Amino acid sequence: MSVSVTTFSQSLSRRFPVAAHAGTTVFQEIEPSDGSVSQIVTVSNREILHRMLIKSGYDARMADSARAALQYLSQEAFDLVLLDLIMPEMDGMECLRRIRERHPIDQLAVIMVTADADRRRVVSAFGAGANDYVTKPIDRDVTMARIATHTQLRRATQALRDSEERYALAARGANDGLWDWDVRTGSVYYSPRFTELLGYQPGDWSDTASEWLKRIHADERDHFLQLTNSHSGTSDTHFELEIRMVHRDGSYRWMLCRGVYLREGNHDLVRMAGSLTDITKGKVADPLTGLPNRLLFLDRLQCAWQRYSRNPQSKFAVVFLDLDNFKSINDNLGHQAGDQMLITVARRIEQCLRRADSVSRGAGDPTPARLAGDEFTVLLEDVDSTDGVSVVVKRLLKEVSQPIEVNGHTVIPTVSIGWALSDESATSADDILGRADQAMYRAKSEGKNRSLQHAASLSPTVQPNSMTTC
Repeated sequence: MSVSVTTFSQSLSRRFPVAAHAGTTVFQEIEPSDGSVSQIVTVSNREILHRMLIKSGYDARMADSARAALQYLSQEAFDLVLLDLIMPEMDGMECLRRIRERHPIDQLAVIMVTADADRRRVVSAFGAGANDYVTKPIDRDVTMARIATHTQLRRATQALRDSEERYALAARGANDGLWDWDVRTGSVYYSPRFTELLGYQPGDWSDTASEWLKRIHADERDHFLQLTNSHSGTSDTHFELEIRMVHRDGSYRWMLCRGVYLREGNHDLVRMAGSLTDITKGKVADPLTGLPNRLLFLDRLQCAWQRYSRNPQSKFAVVFLDLDNFKSINDNLGHQAGDQMLITVARRIEQCLRRADSVSRGAGDPTPARLAGDEFTVLLEDVDSTDGVSVVVKRLLKEVSQPIEVNGHTVIPTVSIGWALSDESATSADDILGRADQAMYRAKSEGKNRSLQHAASLSPTVQPNSMTTC
């Protein structure tokens, strides 16, 4: 039994021979106007199938054995294989198994060529990865129809795969999470990036909407439910909103949620899909200094308070810093000089909080923030003692007050610092922040350039700086 390998590219244009030699004939097609090319490999009755393909407008190539066919497949890309079940040396089943080791069923179609008596083997061939079969004697119309069907299916599958890859790459480049909500069943697909944004692995979530809803902040949950309610009756085609979602570490992250509605029939909502983008940095970062802003600081402070409420051993401290006489810098040297000074102070605060000699037990890094104007705050979590906080405060007072070169002028900034430690007398996170604020204003009223702890039973902790104030 002779065998052939045929690759083809179908077109309405004419064929012309490129090469011919023993056992192999190659024809080339002028490509269609859209540049697309379909290729098929045929391993079966060589003469009949080869002539059939050539007359139908395909570029054909033949080989003398299954091994030669496998060699062709290892060197070039094909669209379809016509494979005889019965061949010498290597039969069709073994050839099929080897093909499938390298070519998935959805990327290379294999049509088996068999006699009527081979039906059980045809069933086995389907189990081994065959896509279809034709019987001998070859029926030209049936064979060509099946070849056309599978090549068109492959093109459509490849186009879909390319589209999905483009979308996946675009989504990955945008660093967004993707979601797809089937309203009728209630199931939701969450992409790996979606769950990763919240600190989870894909397998950590079920495909239910409740996984999402329970992590949305209470202040935004009702609005989210209104937009995703299948009975809301809205005529909008899409929606967009900002929501806070709780991260696995307990903190809240700001997310931009975008979605489109899919309706059918009488405008019933059947599906929603969209993306989730982490906008925390832009939402909670101070644009001038890059430090966390008031919004993020208060969120972190609230989380620290909740931990303290559950476990009084998880003490924390709030440090409130306010630059002394900052207005005179803006008035005398200009706002650009004032901005440069604020940026330098922010970097110095960060440097002071490097954990070379940490004051905490390691549960949370210090959180510096620019609260407003020339006001800065620091949250120290899981502090061991008042003494540890005092060390950090003294270091802040010293480092912030180092000279700064601004527009050719040497400025020596000073800062007034107040701080408060969580204790049983506090009633809320805002209460602790307010105490630190009060202590800061007392430090200013007592001469500035010093630090003071809020503690009614303790004397003020004064640490004047010997450098000239600005």
